[in-house]
Amino acid sequence: DTQRAIERYVRDEAVTWPVAMDPGGKASLAFGTRGQPETYVISPSGVVVASQYGPVTVQSLDAMVAAANRVG
Repeated sequence: DTQRAIERYVRDEAVTWPVAMDPGGKASLAFGTRGQPETYVISPSGVVVASQYGPVTVQSLDAMVAAANRVG
């Protein structure tokens, strides 16, 4: 997606969790991602606590972020 499309989605869905962009795909290459869409949730301590390949809903993302916050 374009940055504009992502910003619109975040606004329209009232997303409250941080959304990171990856211009140039450097993080994708570094993490060995498989393709899009692909979602990873990382705890504040840097541990990947959830991942999902394919589309996600706001509800599933909220649940994954809540899990990340419990891990710390």
